[in-house]
Amino acid sequence: MSKRLFIFAAGICFVGPAHVNAQSFDCRTNTGAAEQTICANDDLRDSDNEMARLYFSIANDSTGRYYKRLRNGQREWLQDRDDCGANARCLRRLYNDRIEEFREILGGE
Repeated sequence: MSKRLFIFAAGICFVGPAHVNAQSFDCRTNTGAAEQTICANDDLRDSDNEMARLYFSIANDSTGRYYKRLRNGQREWLQDRDDCGANARCLRRLYNDRIEEFREILGGE
Protein backbone atom coordinates (compact mmCIF):
# COMPACT_ATOMS: atom_id res chain seq x y z
CA MET A 1 0.00 0.00 0.00
CA SER A 2 1.45 3.39 -0.94
CA LYS A 3 1.74 6.17 1.57
CA ARG A 4 -0.76 9.00 1.14
CA LEU A 5 -0.05 12.68 1.69
CA PHE A 6 -2.81 14.91 2.99
CA ILE A 7 -2.23 18.67 2.85
CA PHE A 8 -4.90 21.15 3.89
CA ALA A 9 -4.22 24.85 3.32
CA ALA A 10 -6.60 27.67 2.65
CA GLY A 11 -9.20 25.37 1.20
CA ILE A 12 -6.72 23.43 -0.92
CA CYS A 13 -6.45 19.71 -0.45
CA PHE A 14 -3.98 17.33 -2.06
CA VAL A 15 -4.58 13.64 -1.67
CA GLY A 16 -2.21 11.41 -3.53
CA PRO A 17 0.96 9.39 -3.35
CA ALA A 18 3.63 11.03 -1.25
CA HIS A 19 6.65 11.95 -3.36
CA VAL A 20 9.33 14.60 -3.57
CA ASN A 21 7.43 16.87 -5.97
CA ALA A 22 4.07 16.87 -4.19
CA GLN A 23 2.30 20.18 -4.77
CA SER A 24 -0.19 21.71 -2.37
CA PHE A 25 -2.86 20.72 -4.90
CA ASP A 26 -3.54 17.75 -7.15
CA CYS A 27 -2.11 18.23 -10.66
CA ARG A 28 -4.54 15.63 -11.98
CA THR A 29 -7.55 17.80 -11.19
CA ASN A 30 -6.27 21.38 -11.40
CA THR A 31 -8.35 23.75 -13.45
CA GLY A 32 -6.62 27.11 -13.27
CA ALA A 33 -3.93 28.42 -15.57
CA ALA A 34 -1.60 29.10 -12.63
CA GLU A 35 -1.89 25.54 -11.34
CA GLN A 36 -1.40 24.10 -14.83
CA THR A 37 1.74 26.20 -15.23
CA ILE A 38 3.06 25.07 -11.83
CA CYS A 39 2.39 21.42 -12.67
CA ALA A 40 4.30 21.76 -15.95
CA ASN A 41 7.35 23.47 -14.42
CA ASP A 42 9.80 21.62 -12.14
CA ASP A 43 11.08 24.81 -10.48
CA LEU A 44 7.58 26.06 -9.72
CA ARG A 45 6.53 22.64 -8.39
CA ASP A 46 9.55 22.68 -6.09
CA SER A 47 8.71 26.23 -4.97
CA ASP A 48 5.11 25.26 -4.27
CA ASN A 49 6.28 22.29 -2.23
CA GLU A 50 8.75 24.45 -0.26
CA MET A 51 6.16 27.18 0.32
CA ALA A 52 3.65 24.59 1.61
CA ARG A 53 6.29 23.06 3.92
CA LEU A 54 7.13 26.44 5.41
CA TYR A 55 3.46 27.40 5.71
CA PHE A 56 2.73 24.27 7.73
CA SER A 57 5.82 24.77 9.89
CA ILE A 58 4.43 28.17 10.85
CA ALA A 59 0.81 27.01 11.09
CA ASN A 60 1.71 24.12 13.38
CA ASP A 61 3.32 26.55 15.83
CA SER A 62 0.50 29.11 15.59
CA THR A 63 -2.61 29.51 17.66
CA GLY A 64 -5.70 31.68 17.69
CA ARG A 65 -5.48 35.08 16.08
CA TYR A 66 -2.08 34.58 14.52
CA TYR A 67 -3.23 31.39 12.80
CA LYS A 68 -6.29 33.20 11.42
CA ARG A 69 -4.08 36.00 10.07
CA LEU A 70 -1.73 33.44 8.53
CA ARG A 71 -4.62 31.54 6.93
CA ASN A 72 -6.25 34.73 5.63
CA GLY A 73 -2.91 35.96 4.29
CA GLN A 74 -2.45 32.64 2.50
CA ARG A 75 -5.90 32.96 0.92
CA GLU A 76 -4.98 36.42 -0.35
CA TRP A 77 -1.66 35.11 -1.62
CA LEU A 78 -3.43 32.27 -3.46
CA GLN A 79 -5.66 34.81 -5.19
CA ASP A 80 -2.57 36.76 -6.26
CA ARG A 81 -1.02 33.49 -7.48
CA ASP A 82 -4.11 32.67 -9.50
CA ASP A 83 -4.10 36.20 -10.95
CA CYS A 84 -0.69 35.39 -12.49
CA GLY A 85 -2.40 32.85 -14.72
CA ALA A 86 0.12 31.12 -16.98
CA ASN A 87 2.80 33.78 -16.43
CA ALA A 88 5.69 31.73 -15.00
CA ARG A 89 7.76 34.84 -14.23
CA CYS A 90 4.92 36.28 -12.13
CA LEU A 91 4.45 32.94 -10.34
CA ARG A 92 8.17 32.60 -9.65
CA ARG A 93 8.30 36.12 -8.17
CA LEU A 94 5.29 35.47 -5.91
CA TYR A 95 6.68 32.15 -4.70
CA ASN A 96 10.13 33.62 -4.04
CA ASP A 97 8.61 36.49 -2.04
CA ARG A 98 6.31 34.22 -0.02
CA ILE A 99 9.07 31.71 0.72
CA GLU A 100 11.36 34.53 1.87
CA GLU A 101 8.58 35.93 4.07
CA PHE A 102 8.01 32.54 5.68
CA ARG A 103 11.74 31.96 6.18
CA GLU A 104 12.01 35.29 7.97
CA ILE A 105 9.11 34.33 10.25
CA LEU A 106 10.87 31.04 11.01
CA GLY A 107 14.16 32.76 11.70
CA GLY A 108 16.01 32.11 8.46
CA GLU A 109 15.18 28.44 7.99
